[in-house]
Amino acid sequence: MSVTRTRRLLSVVASIALLLAAGSAQAQTRSETLRYVTGASVNTLDPNIPGSTRESFAVSLCTYDRLVSFGRKQLNGKWVFDLDKPRPSR
Repeated sequence: MSVTRTRRLLSVVASIALLLAAGSAQAQTRSETLRYVTGASVNTLDPNIPGSTRESFAVSLCTYDRLVSFGRKQLNGKWVFDLDKPRPSR
């Protein structure tokens, strides 16, 4: 075997060994995947920009709603969210 063929063979074997050592990719389960199906157009995930549609507001609400939660306080004998005390969701 020539030196070039030997190097090529070694590089192929090393590549295969590296791929096998890396293991398989871990995919998300269905319970971790959000699917939002709509017939309307969603033009942004930022509902505050001019020209955003109602559908884009709904998608952003579904996406970002669970990232932050708020404390609560009593107001006039009823419990309400305290928007001055945001905290990361669990």
